[in-house]
Amino acid sequence: MLGSFAVLIVALAFWWSSRSPSSVEVPLPTAALPTGPSSPIAPSGSPSSPVPAIGYAFLATRPDGSPYRWNPCAPIRYVVNTSGAPAGALTDVQEAARRVSSATGISFEFAGTTSETLAQRRSAGYVISTPEGSAWAPVLIAWASGPEFQALGYDPAAVGAGGPFPGEAEVGQTTGRYVSGLVALNSGTNPPPAEGFSTPTSWGVVLMHDLGHVVGLAHVEDPTQIMAAGLTQPRTVTDWGAGDRRGLALVGRQAGCLQAVPRS
Repeated sequence: MLGSFAVLIVALAFWWSSRSPSSVEVPLPTAALPTGPSSPIAPSGSPSSPVPAIGYAFLATRPDGSPYRWNPCAPIRYVVNTSGAPAGALTDVQEAARRVSSATGISFEFAGTTSETLAQRRSAGYVISTPEGSAWAPVLIAWASGPEFQALGYDPAAVGAGGPFPGEAEVGQTTGRYVSGLVALNSGTNPPPAEGFSTPTSWGVVLMHDLGHVVGLAHVEDPTQIMAAGLTQPRTVTDWGAGDRRGLALVGRQAGCLQAVPRS
């Protein structure tokens, strides 16, 4: 059942706050996400999952080394819950999605605003009912207060967390493809990030980082990349680095179309 696998792939953002750089981790279901023989599964940033020093990295790979990814020939639909969000949040989300789309070749389709909360998505799973039958839920992007963010299992010092959800072919296995996901943002961050994309810590750049996780990229330890883990020096960039762009291309349209993932 999908409910038993409703756990995000760990790819959660390292964004520094007024205290110190910190990470957010969610346990990864070891049976559900096989990787290549030399890539043991582990939460991003843990001791058994070393962060590459430069370039790009994938959240999960298949035995042949190819990354788990979305079908790039179908749009990634997303919804936004702006409750508790800053005034320019929707504009920042749409621009961040445009930047990921430009780098991957994957179309991002805004499916509207929603009242669905992070807690509801985490508990309900990633399948929704439609007049045509069941469907994979769109990616949910939502803000939570500091206490709510912490109650969901995230580090209260973090600004954001994001990851994809893999479709299941059978119990305990996945197709190696992503079909949904979630981005959680901490509205209790103090001081709050600036709106837009003007600084490496602004909301727009946080959203780029977390949507990078949603399409399949993991952390790297190169501060010139948006996907930097924040484990060394603070990043200084506000747009994709060369490693980011290469990784995004490899999970994007240039890798070719995939068949639809069956819903169970």
